[in-house]
Amino acid sequence: MRCKNIFATFSSTLAAVALTTLLTVAQANAQTFTVMHDFLRSGVQGYNPSGNFLLDSSGDLYGVTADGGAYSFGALYELLPQNGGWVQKVVYNFDPSKGDGIGPNGPLIMDSAGSLYGTTSSGPKYLSDILDNGVVYELERQANGSFIRKILYTFQGYTKNSKDGALPSANLIFDSAGNLYGTTRYGGEHDWGTVFELSPSGSSWTEKILFSFSNSGDSGCQPFGGLVFDSAGNLYGTTNECGANSNGNVYKLSQSGGVWTQTPIYAFDPNNRTDGGTPYSGVVFDSAGNLYGVNELGGANGWGTAYELSPQEDGAWVETVLHSFGQGSDGSEPFYAPVLDSAGNLYGTTVEGGEYAGGTIWEISPGNGGAWTESVLYSFNTKSGYYSIPSSGVILDSLGDLYGVTNQGGTQEGGGAYELIR
Repeated sequence: MRCKNIFATFSSTLAAVALTTLLTVAQANAQTFTVMHDFLRSGVQGYNPSGNFLLDSSGDLYGVTADGGAYSFGALYELLPQNGGWVQKVVYNFDPSKGDGIGPNGPLIMDSAGSLYGTTSSGPKYLSDILDNGVVYELERQANGSFIRKILYTFQGYTKNSKDGALPSANLIFDSAGNLYGTTRYGGEHDWGTVFELSPSGSSWTEKILFSFSNSGDSGCQPFGGLVFDSAGNLYGTTNECGANSNGNVYKLSQSGGVWTQTPIYAFDPNNRTDGGTPYSGVVFDSAGNLYGVNELGGANGWGTAYELSPQEDGAWVETVLHSFGQGSDGSEPFYAPVLDSAGNLYGTTVEGGEYAGGTIWEISPGNGGAWTESVLYSFNTKSGYYSIPSSGVILDSLGDLYGVTNQGGTQEGGGAYELIR
């Protein structure tokens, strides 16, 4: 399995292609793959893009790069449609000397005023003798369209005697009152991760740890993925490890009187040869209250699954494995959360496998009698001159076209942003 944040080695076959030139490849199934932007390791635009795009109401896309930028610690950028193509604009360069976090994570979220919010996996104490823990930041949009960076919270989980979280790696979400919620991979009461809330009070924000995960018991540990609300205000997420079967789980957090209680609703079982495990991403709801997600490993072929969890009248949840990845030219290792369209189809990426071993974009569609069918929409190619190894899932626009990023390939091996026109 490749490391998810370190992708390398592509030749410079595309060196003669100008950055504004679009590379299109027509697929056998009538999909059209278009490279929207080629990230370069030279210059200040950032490289190694990471995490899902944010699509605003104007059709602009926002994302982050884990590396590069003016100070070499990552950048936040915008892609704007222009003259039938796309133009990249760097919105912010992360700089630890200014108190910034570094290594920003995607996806971003946007409030009603157009301000952007996100996390970094490392903090402003980078390269010091104290381990850094990550930050939550806001880029506050100004009337002239510029942004002012604000650090809303700096985690202290690795600081002596602190029970705070450390190393956030997933997206944030808002509630209706404007509070932010997220997860950290480590830190907390037992050093195995947290769910946190940040509440605004004037110009400052206050953190509250809602739950601390443990490597003992059934809670699960290391919540890499983000959170989602149900209609009753309960939170749902996943843990990558631990739990009842030591293979990760899906959990629910419910509130009563200001106290949050965690309940594992499904523990992935490595002894069940068709079940998946080790989920790195969160889950998504459909309109009927079912949850969908992916596991990086496990399943009938050992290379991951897409699954559905359905609530029962007695409060239990029943899992259905929709697809086991890794058979033949299928993709393998689905790392990022899927997206659901209005017709109930799931879309996502794998970081391995496919016809050319560079990962895939896939669709899983419901059929008659409860059967689901998977289709590979695009296979990334590890040969020189191509982009490969997706470093995000996909998002959908109103036309059903898909957008995402790869961490590998391009004229200087810095990755690319792509559109799959359907």
